[in-house]
Amino acid sequence: MNLNPLDQIHPWVMIAVAAIFTATYFALRRVFVLPYVHVMEEREKLLSEGEGLRADEAQVRQQAEREGAEVLAAASESADGRVKAAQAEADEYRSTTLATANAEASERLIAGRTAIAADRETAQQAMREQAIECVVLACERLVGPVPREDAESAVDDALGRLGR
Repeated sequence: MNLNPLDQIHPWVMIAVAAIFTATYFALRRVFVLPYVHVMEEREKLLSEGEGLRADEAQVRQQAEREGAEVLAAASESADGRVKAAQAEADEYRSTTLATANAEASERLIAGRTAIAADRETAQQAMREQAIECVVLACERLVGPVPREDAESAVDDALGRLGR
């Protein structure tokens, strides 16, 4: 018996081992390696697309923030303008209403003073007439009949001294 390992190797065993190795290599390559490479390439492609979308999203977000700031500034400016216009309108209405109220109050004051003066004149005239009647009656009882003109003159003098 030959114990040398090199003597025990037969060429057909080597060919069989080489054929099995080659078949295993191509089978593993087709079943595991190529699908894995395909998945990794697809993943890399999706990652690069995602990075591109992320960059686009950042640009869109920045643009939207700028546009939002512009819209906010325009709305704020418009609101300020409307507030100022409303305040001006309210001030104008207030001044117009105040002027109208003052004019109406002045008219009523003048009308009231005129009415009071007329009533006062009427009351004074009535009081004068009653005073003349009282003087005529008092003189008739005390001294006898007196001319009406003398009674009028006496009453007019007395009223003049009172500050008529």
